[in-house]
Formats: sequence, C-alpha cells, structure tokens
Amino acid sequence: MGRPARSKRHRGRKGRLPFGEGGPCSLLGECQACPLLPLSYEEQCFQKFKHFRSYLDEYPALRNISVSTSSVPPLQAGYRHTVKPAVRRSEEADHEMLIGLYKPGSHELLDLGNCYVQSPEINQLLELLRHEASQYHVMGYREGDEETSVSDCSIIRYVVVRQGEHQGRTGLYLTLVCTSWHSEQLLSLISTLAQTCSSLSGA
Repeated sequence: MGRPARSKRHRGRKGRLPFGEGGPCSLLGECQACPLLPLSYEEQCFQKFKHFRSYLDEYPALRNISVSTSSVPPLQAGYRHTVKPAVRRSEEADHEMLIGLYKPGSHELLDLGNCYVQSPEINQLLELLRHEASQYHVMGYREGDEETSVSDCSIIRYVVVRQGEHQGRTGLYLTLVCTSWHSEQLLSLISTLAQTCSSLSGA
C-alpha cells in the first residue's frame, strides 16, 4: 500500500498558530509546537480526531476503519512521557546550557525551562541537567564545534528522556547524544543526577 502524495493542507504547517497564541502556555508564540493549546480540551480532542480521520481517508484501504473518540487521556497537562530536545550552549556564556526546541524556521534554540506538556518528572530532570552539567565540564553543542573542538569537555547535542511506570513507581531513562565525550565526566554527572532525581532509573 503506497503512500499517496500529501495534499496541500498538510504542507507548510510548521510555524503556524491557526488558533492564536492564547492558552495556558506562555511560550506558545515562540515555540509553536502545540498549536491546539488555545482550544478547550474537548476541542483539542475533536481537532486531533478530525486530522487523524483525514490521514486515514487518504488511503482507500483504511477509509472504512472506525475511529473511537470515547477514550481520552486523563491528563490535560504534563502528559508527554517521551522527549528529544536539542541541547545548545548559550552564546552569552559557555557554561550555560539551553535545552529545548528550535524556533520555527530558524537555528535559534528556545530554552523550555518548564514545558507545559512534558511531565513534571522530565522537567525536573532536564532542569537538573542544566544546572549540574558545567560542574563536570559537560556543555551543550554549538555550531562550529567540529572545527574548533573543545577537547577537554564532553559536548551534548541532544537528550532523549523516556518515562515509564513499574510497580507503581515512575522511572526515567536518559540518553545523552554527544559529539565528543569523556567517560569520567559523564559518569560523574549521571551519578549526581541520580542522587538528586530519585526517578532516574537508567542512563
């Protein structure tokens, strides 16, 4: 079953906020990653259902599939349990680590200190990483590092955090995607994170 050509309604949506910049997140106007946030929760569910239905309708073999709207997530905030933000070094200070998403159509990283849709546990872990990393000579990536390598530091380009539940306990699993690294620095940093963040189960 081949994938049909994407219709015009699916193109160029990045950077658009069709429902405005209101809602519970003060960063929406810059981030633009959650365009449905200005809507009520019921309206968000309806929009997601409508878009999902339109995707299925593009495939003749899937058009007759019934999609239920009766089951909705219980959380309206803090429900995102898997994230892969970019990590960059501040232009103002090498020791300052920025963790977040690129502003639409740019290479400028928006630091998401307390993302509305990420779980509180993930937000806490990323905040600890921001503050503890420089003590162990671990820094965020900066364009041009390949040519002017910072040989005595570990450089993180992306972070992946997955959250799960086991026997009623929340567990966070951290992956650091590095362009260069020193094992002792990273192990020391991870040890400090684990001591402060009891939810960190593996890295």
